[in-house]
Amino acid sequence: MVTGSPIVPDSAKKILEEGEQVLYTVTTLKGHYIAGEFIEDVFNQGVYVDYIQSLKIAYKEKKFILREYVYKSLQSVGIDTAIKQGEAEMRQVIHLFVLPLL
Repeated sequence: MVTGSPIVPDSAKKILEEGEQVLYTVTTLKGHYIAGEFIEDVFNQGVYVDYIQSLKIAYKEKKFILREYVYKSLQSVGIDTAIKQGEAEMRQVIHLFVLPLL
């Protein structure tokens, strides 16, 4: 049973276009859980429906190349810190070379 698209709305962004080739990034949901139910005092456990495998097959049929990317928040913290440190150093350098007009 398909109830909707696993693609997050408005998540498709064009990254690069070179000749006939275009690189997009798209955010997709991993899947969803179908809840369990009681049938005559017996509980039937729910199941997890994985979207990723069916999307890989669909993309391959349409001749798209799929590259998975897993966001690692720990790496982004280090990058953010390095950016802030670099900005602070630039502000210090700019202040050293700015001379007041006499």
